[in-house]
This record gives sequence, structure tokens and C-alpha cells, in this order.
Amino acid sequence: DSVAPPADGDLYQGEKELLDLSRQIPGFAGVWYEGDTRVVGLTAAGDPAQASRVLAGYAPAEQGDRPEAKTGGGTRFVPARYDYATLRDFRDKSVDAVLSVGGTTLFDLDEAVNRLVAGIEDESRRGEVEARLKESGVPAEAVEVVVTGVMENDTTIRDHWRPLEGGWQIQNANNALCTLGFITRHPAFGISFVTASHCTGALWSLDGMPFSQNVNPFFVGREVSDPRPFPCFGNFYRCRYSDAALVQVHSAAVAPNRIARTLYPGNPGSIVVDPANPRFTVSAVQSWPWAGQMVDKMGRTTGWTYGWVRRTCVTVPIAPLRRALCQYSASYMSAGGDSGAPVFVFQGSNVRLTGLHWRHSRTESFFSAAGGVSLDLGVP
Repeated sequence: DSVAPPADGDLYQGEKELLDLSRQIPGFAGVWYEGDTRVVGLTAAGDPAQASRVLAGYAPAEQGDRPEAKTGGGTRFVPARYDYATLRDFRDKSVDAVLSVGGTTLFDLDEAVNRLVAGIEDESRRGEVEARLKESGVPAEAVEVVVTGVMENDTTIRDHWRPLEGGWQIQNANNALCTLGFITRHPAFGISFVTASHCTGALWSLDGMPFSQNVNPFFVGREVSDPRPFPCFGNFYRCRYSDAALVQVHSAAVAPNRIARTLYPGNPGSIVVDPANPRFTVSAVQSWPWAGQMVDKMGRTTGWTYGWVRRTCVTVPIAPLRRALCQYSASYMSAGGDSGAPVFVFQGSNVRLTGLHWRHSRTESFFSAAGGVSLDLGVP
């Protein structure tokens, strides 16, 4: 099977709410969060009173249940040079040119800094990226080029555990270690779990990879869905919205809507299961997180880590001629083996599932949003 391209032709499915706001609010430049304070960028054409009336119809994002996420709430307006529609136009006419430069790692419309952000592996790529932007008609002051270092997929809670839950170590038949993301019920395949596509034998291609938990030969299931990407960017590239694959559970008890809970969060965090509170309950799903939201991750290597969403709906080169659309980055720690880990918003014993971790650079970690996983796999 393969992923169908978006019916409306818009590759940036995670930006629908921002696009909707930009059509209703003159001068709208973006919205993000600093703690639980909603921050809105407005150009000189904007009117805070009019913007407030429109925003009243949009529920603010819920932050994680930690003191550092509580800043008093409310809405604050900040000045911006470029409105959202202008930055979107700049991105859309330059993204292909920028990402065709070898050594680029990401291209983002960053509403919080009111710029486009191009990521590069090292300084040797800067000149060519800046030249491509200029050729595309994007003013230099509208772009920030940042060195991210080389992107690394995180392939390298480790104990044998039943019933199966999110956050525990899994191993494929090639002996690669990853993390179980979450248990789900697929309409065609029944009880299954989701992990990273690159933890299988072939990225974005079904190869039927067997998986064990925690290590071989404790077989628990086999990959049954990892759709082929759809043509994009002039049909020259192939795109999907997640680094995710579905594994049908064959021979293990499962605990749906559960994620392992360790003793404490940190960077790195604990990998020792809390005997008094051994699991979180997934009570809801947030399809597309906001910039500035606090998110947590539970992975087999770095354990329970947390941080702030830094980039939203980023285009990321994932392999030659392949691009991952609408990826998200955050400041939580990750390392090899954490790929496939669940990303969630912490709210005490309950959590809101918001994505699947798959990659890191030296400055940030990347996850596929739950909305992107759903577009690709039909779950959660």
C-alpha cells in the first residue's frame, strides 16, 4: 500500500489552524506558547483587540503538569515584521531549492522568531544555501541559517515485560534495538503497536520485519503496514508525514492506552520502572502540538525526558529523494535506541499522546506528530 497525497494539495497538514487564523486576523504572524502564556505575533497591520476576539474561539493548548510550565496564562502580543502568509509564501517558493543542497538537515517556518530557518550540517553549506534563497526571491533578513550538526536516527524499560506497553525496549530480527511507541487497534490488522519505520528492515516500505520484546527470541509481532510515500515537490521526491510502521501483535498480552512510567523525569531521566506507579494512562491524543508546549518522551535509552517544542511542521530530508513532512522538534534528550518512543504531554497519571520520536541532532530531538502518524497508518 502507499500513502495518499493530501486531498487539498497542501503538504503542510499540521499548519491548518495557523492558516485559518491568518485568514481571520490581519497581520497575524503566528501563535506559540511560553509556559502556559499564549504569545501571538502581529505586524503593524494587526489589531490586538480584533485578534483577541478571534482567538477566543480557539481553546489554548494544555501544558504539562509541572511548575515550570505555569507562567500565569493569558495572551500576550508581540510585534512581528512578516505576517504568516508572507513567510509561508517565502517557504513554499524556496523549500525545494534549499533542501536540494547537500548537507541541509531541515527547513522550517519558525513563527516564534518570525523567520524561515534552514538547518545545515556544518558551515561549509552556508554559502550555497544563502545563494539558493536569494535566487528564490527570499530576502536575507527573512531567513536564519543554523548549524544543527549531522542528524542521527535513534536506533541502538530494557527488561522483558508483559503486558506490552509503550516505552519498552523492542528488538528487530536484525538485532537493532528501538522503543515500542504505543499499542493500538487497527481496523484491518487488529491489536498492533507503532514504532519507527527506520527500525524495520526498509524505510517506508513493507518488509514484514519480526520484532521481539525485550530481545530476541521473545517474538511478539511482525510489521504489517509501512506505506510507500507519495510523489511530492514536482513529483521528483517522495513524501510521508511520519517515520512510523505498524507491527501486528501475534503472541503477547497487551495493555492498550498505557505507557511505562519510570521513577523520575530528567535529561537523561530514569529507566527504572516506578513500582508504585508503573504506567501512565493515555487519556487523549493531540494531533499537532504547538511551539512552546512542554512534551515528554519515554525511551529505552535515555528514559523519561522532557523539553519544549521548538519547531513545528518542519520539512526534513530523511533519505535520498525522500522528505518527511510536518515533523516536530523539541529540547528533550534522546539517544540511540530511543527511536519509536512515545512523545506525550504529562498530566499526572494521565497523558495526551502527541507523537513518535525518531531522530536527534546535537541541538534538538525530532518526533513525528500523532496527526502525521494517523495520516500514514490510520492510527491512533
